[in-house]
Amino acid sequence: MIKTELLITMPEFKKCQTLKPNSDLNFSTDTRHYKDGLFLAITGEKYNAVDYLESVLSKGCQYVVYTNSASNNEKVKKLEIKYSKTFFTATDDSVAFLQRLATIHAK
Repeated sequence: MIKTELLITMPEFKKCQTLKPNSDLNFSTDTRHYKDGLFLAITGEKYNAVDYLESVLSKGCQYVVYTNSASNNEKVKKLEIKYSKTFFTATDDSVAFLQRLATIHAK
């Protein structure tokens, strides 16, 4: 679980209008164990979770954070049309985003 107050402070969520203050969100980086809330699509050398977003979106995912790249942006653009109620936000590096979130959470 992650507090929405933490996400609201992050630049990636400045444009998000649907985060409700004083609430908790489930948080996941694994499509196999996703529960309603936020999904962080980790991009690595051999694996790109953006390729598997459809599986969490079909379960009602409300928020997606992914690594900004031409390839990922193209894939997400198509998903945004189909899943218009989901907030998609790009970050320079999904792993660095997770590290920043962990640092804020630990304070």
